[in-house]
This record gives sequence, structure tokens and C-alpha cells, in this order.
Amino acid sequence: MKYYQSYFTDGIALPKAAAEGSTEPNFVNGSVPMFISGPWMMGAVEKVGGADFKAKYGVMPMPKQKTATSFVGGSDLVVFKTSKNRDSAWKLVQWLSDPATQVKWYALSTDLPSVKSAWQDPALTADEKLAVFGKQLEDAKAPPAIATWEEVASAFDSEMEKVTKSGLDPATALKAVQVKADSIGTGS
Repeated sequence: MKYYQSYFTDGIALPKAAAEGSTEPNFVNGSVPMFISGPWMMGAVEKVGGADFKAKYGVMPMPKQKTATSFVGGSDLVVFKTSKNRDSAWKLVQWLSDPATQVKWYALSTDLPSVKSAWQDPALTADEKLAVFGKQLEDAKAPPAIATWEEVASAFDSEMEKVTKSGLDPATALKAVQVKADSIGTGS
């Protein structure tokens, strides 16, 4: 937390969040020199920057002091025990999990493949920028599988805002998050 706070106290990051929709043009014009996001932003900044912009920026792994762990996002596939079409549903899950399907889905959606073997496909390995996201996935974790995760995450975000904008001591912020998380519970 102190390391993260240092980005703001050292003037590396701006304490005020960018206005919605301004990330891409501000990155292209250089007023925002970097941002943390996912592969979907490559197309967005290239669209704003024009045809030659792809060669003007790089993609880097998350900065780290001890680890560079990031959250893995996306969706889950579920087949309920009581599903009337359980066999068909499993066939769909298997098809969606097929490495070739995952590569085609990335081409259509820019959602990263979740099947590791899909990352060996030349359509993905040929793109140096995309390879950085693949490497980052090696140090990614799923958020906790608890019903109240978003509420706890929101409490954490509120305290982090105080850490970055008003200089709140990170230890104090973490204690406040823990109190709030305890009051929210796990939803089970």
C-alpha cells in the first residue's frame, strides 16, 4: 500500500482520475503517459491515434515491488445440476473452452483466452504486445468467490482514494477496510 501510495506522493500518478472517455485521447496526445488496463484498450488507443500509432506505444507488465499480481477478470461458465439440457450445456462449455475457439473469440472480442494452450497459437504469439498480457496472466489471481466481494472491493476503493488523494496512512486505511469487510461479511 505504501508503494502504491508513493506513485501519488512522488508525483508519478495524478491524484485526480481522468474524466470518462478521456484516457485514449490523453494517452495519444501524451498528457497521460501511461495507464493500467487490458488488451481491449490497444484497439481503442490505435483508433484514436490513427494507423501509425500502434508503433508509438508499448505494453508492459504490472509494476512490482514484491509481486505484480493482478486480478483475472471475465465470466464464469456454469452448468446447473438441475438443468434440463445439461449434456448440451456441457458440450457448449467444452466448445467455448477449446483453444481454437478461444483464439477465434479473442479475434472477435479482444477477451483474453483463459485456456493456456490457446496462448501458443501463432495468432497470439505473433503480437509482442499481446504476449505481455499472456505473461502477466502467469501472475494473476481470481477475486475471492464470495457474494459480497464487490461491496468489500468498493470499501477498499474508497479507502484507497483517501490514501492517494489526501495522504491517509495506508495502515489506517487497511484497518478501516478490515472493519468494513467484517461488518459486510462474506454473504454465506
